[in-house]
Amino acid sequence: MVSVASIFSTPPDTWGYRGDPFLWDALGWEISNRISQKDQSFQETLSLEPALTNTFRSLLNGGEKQGDGLALKWLPVQGMSGGIICPETWNNKLLPELSARFRAAKRAVHDGIEYHPAEHRFRFAAWAAATAARSSRKVCTFPVSMGAQLLRNSNLRWLALGSHWLPRSRDEFDHAHHQWCEEILHRAQNDISKSFTYGIAAKLVNCYLKALFLQTMVGSPFDPNCGGGDIGSAAYTRYLHPPIDRILMEEAARRSDAETKKAWKQLICIGWSKFDGADYNG
Repeated sequence: MVSVASIFSTPPDTWGYRGDPFLWDALGWEISNRISQKDQSFQETLSLEPALTNTFRSLLNGGEKQGDGLALKWLPVQGMSGGIICPETWNNKLLPELSARFRAAKRAVHDGIEYHPAEHRFRFAAWAAATAARSSRKVCTFPVSMGAQLLRNSNLRWLALGSHWLPRSRDEFDHAHHQWCEEILHRAQNDISKSFTYGIAAKLVNCYLKALFLQTMVGSPFDPNCGGGDIGSAAYTRYLHPPIDRILMEEAARRSDAETKKAWKQLICIGWSKFDGADYNG
């Protein structure tokens, strides 16, 4: 069989609502993961159409009806119908089109391993972020695998699909960033340790985003939904927060006026791994 990513690589001619292209992205990644987690005999006997239907339904769980649309909270909110998908468009056009592509794909030969590009990006970025975030051993350390799992279980995972998933203004990004940190903090204090702090959550989030989008920040990305350059999704990476550490804070203090330098010195004394939300966002 051909890869699932190749089946989803060409978007349809038209969409229903603004959330539909993002659900298309996510659906391809989820189906790819479900296949890659099975053995070769499963892949040889699998009918991809039931996998398509079941995965699609699972992604709609928790959606809220809005008129003739369905709002999914984990999708980016962009424009009047942002975060909303059109079930009628999916049932009448998009799912039948994907079913036809899957039927055609079964006749193709593919010798490689099913491995979605977003999965590749996610694993690298999650490993890099968890390695950095666990470095404060006197406050809270944890296995890299547990840090990666925090990201896997959060809404941050979807950003591995591309920079077009990022919030589109500084205020929207800062709001989303705080929500991501709070989500990571809540999960970590339940699953890892009560000593896990907002500062460690921010380190995990910021290093994850840096690893995902470093190349995007310095070169034109592949963006299936928009043009490149400043008018495309590459522009949204300018709102990313740098990972905070002692070196960054000391340099910021050195370049600041007397009053601001005093504030930086106080934060340096606290240490990034002990930051609470007020320390980080103040």
